[in-house]
Amino acid sequence: MRYYFQSETDFEEKQTTEEELRQILKKLAWKNFPPKRSPWEFLYIPNYVSSSDESQVYPKSVLIFRLHHGFCDGFKILHLLMKEVNGISMNYVQRPKFAERNTFKKFLLSVCFLIQAPYQFFTMLVQSKDFNDWRKLGDDQLTTPFNAAFTKRIPLSFIKEICKGHQVSFTAVLLSGITTGVREMMIESGIRVPRNIATLVAVPIPG
Repeated sequence: MRYYFQSETDFEEKQTTEEELRQILKKLAWKNFPPKRSPWEFLYIPNYVSSSDESQVYPKSVLIFRLHHGFCDGFKILHLLMKEVNGISMNYVQRPKFAERNTFKKFLLSVCFLIQAPYQFFTMLVQSKDFNDWRKLGDDQLTTPFNAAFTKRIPLSFIKEICKGHQVSFTAVLLSGITTGVREMMIESGIRVPRNIATLVAVPIPG
C-alpha cells in the first residue's frame, strides 16, 4: 500500500475534495500497470472531504484497491475483499435467482440454443460496428479519450422499489438508468442518437 500523492511534499496534509477524487478514479481506471510489476495495488488518500455527505464533520480516508481484471472475475474480487481482507461471510452476498423450468422447457431451450447461439453471435459482430457521432474518429486516430460520469448516491431501497413495482431484475433497472442517462446526455449535447450503440456491460445481463 502506498500514498497516492506520495510524490508531493505535503501529501499527508493535502485535502482531497470529492471532485478531485472523481478525477483520480477516472485516471486510474484508464491507467496501465507498470511493466514487470504485479498488476494490483492499494492506494491511500488521507484527508478526504466530501461535498455530498452532509453527515461528514471531519476529513475521512479513502482506500483504493486496483486490480487487473485478468486476475479474476468480479465475484472473486468481492470474495477477496469481503472474506479474505475484512473477514465478512459471503452469506451476505445476494445469490442469483433462476427461473424454474420443467424437463420439456429445458429440452426446448437446449434445441433452440443450437440455432439461436450462432445467430446472436453473428448479430453481435455486425452490431458491434456502430457509426454514432459520439465515437467518430479521425483518419489518424485509433481511440478517443476515456471519460467517466458520476451521479449522486441512489438509495438501494429506491431501486428495489422499482424492481418490485415493475417485476424486473435489479440489473435491468441499472441498465435502464444508464441507458437513459447516455441518451439524454447525447441529446443535450446535440449528438444524434443512433438506433444501436455497442457497449461493454460490466454486470450480468438479466435473463
